[in-house]
Amino acid sequence: MKINKSILFQKVAALVVTGSLAMFAPISQGATVTVTCVGDSFSPPSVTINVGDTVVWSGLANAHNVTGANTGDLNQFCGSSLSSFATESSCSRTFTTAGTFPYECTIHASCCGMTGSITVVAAAPTPTVSITSPAGGAAFTAPASVPITANASVSSGTVTNVAFFASTNNITNSLGSVRVSPFTITAANLAVGNYALTAVATAAGVSATSAVVNIAVHPPAPTVSITNPVGGAVFSAPAILHLGSTAAVSIGTVTNVAFVATSATTTNSLGSAHASPFNTSSSSLGAGNYSLTAVATAAGISATSAVVNISVVTPLALSNSVPVVAAGQFSFNYSANVGLTYVVQRTSDLSTWVNVVTNAASVNPSHFTESAVVSGARYYRVLLQPNP
Repeated sequence: MKINKSILFQKVAALVVTGSLAMFAPISQGATVTVTCVGDSFSPPSVTINVGDTVVWSGLANAHNVTGANTGDLNQFCGSSLSSFATESSCSRTFTTAGTFPYECTIHASCCGMTGSITVVAAAPTPTVSITSPAGGAAFTAPASVPITANASVSSGTVTNVAFFASTNNITNSLGSVRVSPFTITAANLAVGNYALTAVATAAGVSATSAVVNIAVHPPAPTVSITNPVGGAVFSAPAILHLGSTAAVSIGTVTNVAFVATSATTTNSLGSAHASPFNTSSSSLGAGNYSLTAVATAAGISATSAVVNISVVTPLALSNSVPVVAAGQFSFNYSANVGLTYVVQRTSDLSTWVNVVTNAASVNPSHFTESAVVSGARYYRVLLQPNP
């Protein structure tokens, strides 16, 4: 085997003079790539790595060395030389700058072509990503459609994908991804639960994950309205109200409707119903003005109806004015509470009474008139109708 001693001596001299200058600071992070000495060759002979990666040469077997071949990098990393045998079976080097770094075994480079090359490329920068909407703590109603927006950027290059994820009950589901800005997606039909949202941005094969944004999806609120009594209704005291309502919810079941009456001085519970039809009867209410509401509950979520205003009045003592017959008409006035319902009855024998007119009084006193009797006698009376 013929050896080029001049080259060897130059490299040994360079080792002494520049050895301290050729050291590379180790990087704690990065990949490790292994090059194996197979016979009188390196396998693989060419390797491409990122800045911060480490190359390990194994299989030196006290017969080879690894020496830089660049003019400024003539250090023998490890292994035997022409004048001595080393005990290393492997050596390593961490590359902290980009570039091409040829190397060789000085013992077998000339005779056997035992050379190699490390190409170090700068690692792609890591993108940054954050979810800007919704805000943490936001609450939605099931089934929820939640628009999610993320800001994503990278110092050089382009963010080519932002994927969105939602985790609930230790299960993570993909919500989809967006490849170009604006990075916005809508999570549709989210069920009731707590969700941890994240976004993963990718640029040049390097990915980064956003901070978690926690949101909640609550059960839908029910809807409820009072169907009886109607607004403006007037009742005579003491009043027992026959209360009716309709209540529904888009998911689940309405389990309770409670009725409440609020006056200027008190708030009274009027009772509740636990199943449809949501009807009940109240306890006696004294005279006063009341605002009625119904509160429906489904899955722990409640909603309140619109207000229905009613009045409860103390009935006036009924009295009739002196009747008048004029121009063929018989008429009289009677005392009445506006809003209460009265019936005027007549009879000719004081035994069988016939309803002539029933109406809610609009004024006090109220007026009654009909054609005067031609012959015979008629008798009239006015009765206050019971509360509906």
